[in-house]
Amino acid sequence: MLLEFDRRLTADSGHAQAVDTHAGQAHFAGTGPADKTCRECRFWFSKPYLYYSSGHMKGQTLKPVACSKYKKMMGGREGARVPHHAKACRYFEPSSNPPPHHQR
Repeated sequence: MLLEFDRRLTADSGHAQAVDTHAGQAHFAGTGPADKTCRECRFWFSKPYLYYSSGHMKGQTLKPVACSKYKKMMGGREGARVPHHAKACRYFEPSSNPPPHHQR
């Protein structure tokens, strides 16, 4: 779920980031490394058996997962689940073992 954003507001340098940001991200999307996504971050984490849901003819695909950095910043309140393809935010820290996009 993307953040609600009044599209009538004047576009500025942060406009694209706000439009791409999903509810539950710790900071604006696109403020982290340009070539990284939430799936590759150590804060985008769940138990392996919760990662995948049945996909259509291509095995299993990644489910959205809550950001643990967001949770820590909100005093333990878990935010909305963030899709794996969301652009990395400024709090991005590389995961030592990110899950693959699909699992067969």
